[in-house]
Amino acid sequence: MSGAAPEGSGDEIRVRVDLDAVDRALRERRPRRAGISAPDGLQSAALEVHDLLRRRGVEPIIILDPTYGFCDLQDQQAEALGLDLVFNLGHWSPAELSRRTVLVDVEYEIPQDRLRVLAGIVAEEARRRGWRAVGLLAVGNYGDARRGLAALLRGSGLAVLPEGEEAIGPLMAWQVTGCMFPGAWSIRRRVDAFALLGSSGFHATAVRLATGVRTLLIDPESLEVRDVEEDAERMARRAALAVYRAAGARSFGIVVGEKSGQRYLELARAIGGSLEGLGKSVYYYSAYEITGERLGVARGVDAFIVLACPRIGLDSVESERPVLSYPQAVQLLNLLRGKGLNMDEFLRMPLWAWIGYGRKR
Repeated sequence: MSGAAPEGSGDEIRVRVDLDAVDRALRERRPRRAGISAPDGLQSAALEVHDLLRRRGVEPIIILDPTYGFCDLQDQQAEALGLDLVFNLGHWSPAELSRRTVLVDVEYEIPQDRLRVLAGIVAEEARRRGWRAVGLLAVGNYGDARRGLAALLRGSGLAVLPEGEEAIGPLMAWQVTGCMFPGAWSIRRRVDAFALLGSSGFHATAVRLATGVRTLLIDPESLEVRDVEEDAERMARRAALAVYRAAGARSFGIVVGEKSGQRYLELARAIGGSLEGLGKSVYYYSAYEITGERLGVARGVDAFIVLACPRIGLDSVESERPVLSYPQAVQLLNLLRGKGLNMDEFLRMPLWAWIGYGRKR
């Protein structure tokens, strides 16, 4: 499902940094030195903030290390570099998650013509499938565009949820990350489908698996709207296969992330103790950047459980040996204890970050 690109010079997608938030932090905190971090796709925005800091008399430095979310803040680098604070661009949250790091919203401004094209495709798809209510979600950089698209879809006769701008934990009700879906979870029984505004197929696929509700990806760059059902089926099969492969392992490497929001040492010990109680050998590792190449260096273990970003396990970064995320590790323990693996349910939960497990559905 795709639409024709609008014609004219005003149809390009622009990036807008919330410079007011930067100014507020400068007035309140009065830093002498400040860092700027941004995901790879927003490095041009880092230059804009760098120039603003120079004009305000603050010594700036751009931290070029990759950053993937607000679990990946730069507190350690700030301390090592003697920075008073760090502006993290593009990983915005309504909550204050760090005293040292300031989360700054960076919005992709989508021209109205593009939104109209996308709204038309989604509305037509909804009519074709008999959907009356759609949960319209977005990654954090599309908040303004999401509001505009919601208005257009409502004008076509669709009910669009969530309706307001309330926060649920560290996210807005309409906001998703690669491991957190609390808003989508809260309305999953009130909608016929979800539609995610953004360019990340992984995020849309994760919503489908976490909620069990059909999900469309709405890509404002390509003007394509597609159902991620096949992607979700592939990811679920791959994740389940990794669990079954790991069940035959004799030794496990449990990997703890060193990033600020990924240090789950107590959880590592708990899982390790459970595995040892089941007759498995356990080795503990830590790493800042967890990649297939780094895991490949750790020879002598049969499988890994990575307690950092769940995407590492779900994307199967090293194919030679199974790599499990936390939700997969839970199912592994169930399997080793004689319980079955329910393919339709084992990733269905509001958070793939471990703090969400054990909560009532």
